[in-house]
Amino acid sequence: MAAKNIKIFIASADELKVEREKAVLKIDSLSNCHKHLWLKPVWWENDAQRGNQPVYGTVQGGIDRKLSESNVVLFIFYSRLGYYTTWEYKSAIEQGKKIFVYFKKGFSPFDKKESVAYGELLDFKAGLNETVLYEHYNDAEHFCHLLYEHLNQYLSEQHSKIYSSDEQSSKVYSIDKRIQQNFDRITEIVKIAKALIDKPSRKISK
Repeated sequence: MAAKNIKIFIASADELKVEREKAVLKIDSLSNCHKHLWLKPVWWENDAQRGNQPVYGTVQGGIDRKLSESNVVLFIFYSRLGYYTTWEYKSAIEQGKKIFVYFKKGFSPFDKKESVAYGELLDFKAGLNETVLYEHYNDAEHFCHLLYEHLNQYLSEQHSKIYSSDEQSSKVYSIDKRIQQNFDRITEIVKIAKALIDKPSRKISK
């Protein structure tokens, strides 16, 4: 049976490039745990066409198409929203995508401009309370740990392997065979134990 394609779109501002790169590696490693799935990370540095976008008009239009083709969308935030990331979030919600949202902790605004941008991010986060279970993380390694845990749970619950009739029959046969082998071992152990019990003890001569 061919592996099912699951495309995972990664969205964040430029300041979180390290997290995006690590997310790609973590998604690749998850593929080893879900052999029936082909997990494809989608991120603009790697997947956006170079040159112009004659079909979509703008570079972002081409990226939006990649988001539309994806099954899952990851959103990662730190100090600001980012215009395109906000647009991508609204688009993902409208299209009914499965989304995961992460906020990096530790940012402290340096000036008024940063304070305004950070305030917009906090307002955005406050608006998620009724719709999204988002997560905070400390650093890139902590983010990777959370991402692996959350994606693995989602894939296990929503995209578990469906066995064909032949695979099911083979699986049942394999289980039955192991049960019979264990039964044979237990039967042999019982025979040995019974023989030891029934064997007369040797008298010790004085």
